[in-house]
Amino acid sequence: MTAVDPFFTPTPDGFLPTAVARDPGQPDRQAGAALAGLLARSLQAAPAAATMNIARLTIDLLHPAPFAPTQVLWRVLREGRRTTVLEASLTAGGLEAARASALFVRRAEEGAPATVFAPPFPAVEDAPQTPIEPGPAGFETRLVTGGLEGGVERPRAWIQPTTEVVAGEGRDPLAAAMMAASFTLRLGEMGAASGAQPLDIAVHFVRPPRETWILVDADTLAPGGAALAHSQLSDRSGLFAHAQQTLATSRFTRADAA
Repeated sequence: MTAVDPFFTPTPDGFLPTAVARDPGQPDRQAGAALAGLLARSLQAAPAAATMNIARLTIDLLHPAPFAPTQVLWRVLREGRRTTVLEASLTAGGLEAARASALFVRRAEEGAPATVFAPPFPAVEDAPQTPIEPGPAGFETRLVTGGLEGGVERPRAWIQPTTEVVAGEGRDPLAAAMMAASFTLRLGEMGAASGAQPLDIAVHFVRPPRETWILVDADTLAPGGAALAHSQLSDRSGLFAHAQQTLATSRFTRADAA
C-alpha cells in the first residue's frame, strides 16, 4: 500500500486540508468523505465518546466546503445518564459548510445479551482486488459482485482509508465508517442516473465499528426530485450500522437551493 499524506494537518486554529482531502471533480472544494471523517474524528474528544456508545451521527451538508483552513466545534445539547446529544459546526474559509448531530447511549451492562450478526461474505481478505474506478484518493476499495435484491444486483464494496484523518493521530474506526458511508451515493449511482447531489449523511449504529475496513452494501439509487440512497455497513465481525443519504436529483446546485 502506497503511503499518502493525511487528509488534514493540525494548525493552532483548526485544520488545513491536504491534497488528499480535495474533491477530485471540483478541486477548489473539499470532498464530502474528508468532511465526514473530520467531524467524526473531532467527536472523539467529547467525554461521552469515552463512556457511551455512538447510536447516531448525522451530517447536514449546507454548502460546498472551500479548500481552505477548517474548524470544527462541538457543544453539548443534552447530557444525561442514559443519553447525550452533541451538535457541531464545521466552517471552512469562514463559511459554515456542515452541521452535525451525534446521539450517544449508555453502554449495556456487563454480560447483557447482544444482537449478533454473521460476518459478511466475502471477507475482505477473500474479496477480489477490483477497485472502484476512478480510484478515490486516500482510500483502498474492493468491489464485491453479487448481493441480489429483487432480482437486481446490488453494489457492494470493502472500503478503508489508507491514511489518517489528522496527521499523527492514527486511523479511527468511527471516522472510517462515516467516510465509507459517504460512498453510499457513489455505489448507488452505478447503473443509475448520475448528477444526484448528496445533502446529508446519516448513520444509525447498533454498535461501534471495530476496525477501519468497512463493507458498504448499497441499495440502488431511485432517481426523483428528492431521492434516498441507503446502505448497510459491516466490519469483519458483522453488520453494525445503516447509512442513508438524502439526494437532490434536480439540476440545481446546493447554493441555488439555499
